[in-house]
Amino acid sequence: MTFILTPTRVFDIFSSPSKSRHQKTDSGGPHTPDSKLPTFGEYCIKAKTSIDSERHDHLLFEGYFTDLSIADRVEEKCQKYQSEGHKCAPTELCFLGPMRECHRIEMKDKNDKVVKEWYLM
Repeated sequence: MTFILTPTRVFDIFSSPSKSRHQKTDSGGPHTPDSKLPTFGEYCIKAKTSIDSERHDHLLFEGYFTDLSIADRVEEKCQKYQSEGHKCAPTELCFLGPMRECHRIEMKDKNDKVVKEWYLM
């Protein structure tokens, strides 16, 4: 087997890069520094579970609250509507960030229409 080595271009890692190469943006405007994410504050947490059964066809439970207790609350609502042989799916959690309305649980049908809503305190 034969290998052919060709010279490669060497860059000085300590020199400053050319401004024109690193300052371009997709819109053509000047580069703006990224803003830092807040390290504390009220975040909205979404918990989601579903149930498929003969009695209800398909129900989706989505809850929004400011702490992790929303997972248990959503699971409780789901368990009230499950029928024999059909269990609630494992609850999924998602951190959404600050939201205006973050204190409710929604029960939705297979068409994503809100069937019932509970407001939390």
